[in-house]
Amino acid sequence: MATRPTRYGLFIDGDQVEATAAGTLDVTDPATGETWAQVPDASAADVDAAVRSAHAAFTEGPWPRYRAADRAGFLIRFGQLAQERADELAELQVRENGKLHREMYGQTKLLREYFEYYAGLAYTLGGSTNQLHVTDMVNYTGREPLGVVAAITPWNSPLLLLAWKLGPALAAGNTVVAKPSEVTPVSTVRFAELAVEAGLPRGVFNVVTGLGHPSGTALTGLGHPSGTALTGLGHPSGTALTGLGHPSGTALTGHRDVAKIAFTGSTATGQAIAAEAGKTLKRVSLELGGKSPNIVFDDADLDGALNGIVAGILGASGQTCMAGSRILVQDGVYDEVVKRLAERADAITVGDPRDPATEHGTIASQAQYEKVLRYVEVAKADGAKLVAGGGTAKVPGLEDGLFVRPTVFADVTNDMRIAREEVFGPVAAVLGFRDEDEAVAVANDTEFGLAAGVWTGSVQRAHRVAARLHAGTVWINNYRKSSYATPFGGYKQSGLGRENGRDALLEYTEEKSVWVDTGQGVKDPFNPRA
Repeated sequence: MATRPTRYGLFIDGDQVEATAAGTLDVTDPATGETWAQVPDASAADVDAAVRSAHAAFTEGPWPRYRAADRAGFLIRFGQLAQERADELAELQVRENGKLHREMYGQTKLLREYFEYYAGLAYTLGGSTNQLHVTDMVNYTGREPLGVVAAITPWNSPLLLLAWKLGPALAAGNTVVAKPSEVTPVSTVRFAELAVEAGLPRGVFNVVTGLGHPSGTALTGLGHPSGTALTGLGHPSGTALTGLGHPSGTALTGHRDVAKIAFTGSTATGQAIAAEAGKTLKRVSLELGGKSPNIVFDDADLDGALNGIVAGILGASGQTCMAGSRILVQDGVYDEVVKRLAERADAITVGDPRDPATEHGTIASQAQYEKVLRYVEVAKADGAKLVAGGGTAKVPGLEDGLFVRPTVFADVTNDMRIAREEVFGPVAAVLGFRDEDEAVAVANDTEFGLAAGVWTGSVQRAHRVAARLHAGTVWINNYRKSSYATPFGGYKQSGLGRENGRDALLEYTEEKSVWVDTGQGVKDPFNPRA
């Protein structure tokens, strides 16, 4: 007999609460097909309640007025608690998105480092004094929190990508309303409970769940901003833009009490968010899609390069915005790299994401699963040569699981859809190039600019090519590395602003300039420089 799904609520003003809307959403384990949880499909009224709670916490509560030491102390306690509960939080994420337990556990353990980093940066939010053209005036500046932040997060790394926003937002003194993907809502609700347990004042961190039509649109003004992949664009926050213009669509982006929208998701959704936010001139930071080149020159260490290629596109089942999905290989080593990559892909262990021996878990949702398989067929029709994978994988005992075989296409040209559109799955496209100039030209011939990899034995070439690539992050002889201390974001259609590092903290602040007259006041009202 099937177990009844656990019912979760919205998280508003420090507690789980029932939604005003009657609808619920099922949360399904993509490895087993089991529906194990239900969450509310929130209404615009629910979103408004969450924003009002966050706004009251900002305008009337203690959080923005805490000393930096107090906010830092909370972030440190929160990080410690997340680390203590890493097993629980990792298991929730695995049940939601089907990624490897060891990956989700590793990400959850990292949360402590992220929060401790921003705890330290909270002390640095000072201002400056400025030299002026007159002697009887003093000018100084300061940094202040923005207010209510709407944090819209995807399903591929639910808590880590939330921490990228939550850490700097809270360190600066803001309050937050989070909208997780409908694929991975439970882990975020549980995370908010831990924040209160760690001592966060009520109302500072709220969570609304649901599809885009009443709650996602309420958060972004879009139809389905943080669900998955019904657009054909493939990013986990890129779900169907079918609800544009829904009456509740501006409940958050148009809400007068929301100061900033921080979004991770597809480029198409990000563009629509920016347009909606522009109506009220809200701040936006957008970490969007990519079609990142991973460039292998003929003087590279091929063993290392192959490890980097596998990590870049087949690690995490290809479900990462920084995936190195376009593999550019110099002609002299092209055949060898294709052969060895196909062998590596075929040898990857596909299976239960909880099994330590598994190297490749599931696709996160039925919609994304179907879309990845559609792209495989599109690539075949366009003339790409399938050399590994190319279909579903069957795992004994998990017959209802959403498993796709690691897939490699060779003889890809840069005008094929498989080379131009973000699949967001384990599908590698291998392209050849003659020389450095062609490699750079092909790498930059994309609307995206999130990341790139360069594999070469020449330090001169490494720096030279890195300088020419139009990408926010360039890895040299490695791939998919990240840190709380280094900025991450994209060029071109891959986003606005940066996450991580000190730059991210400043994204959640306003700068104020204060003038003080130490002399005789206004001498000439018609000459402000007098």
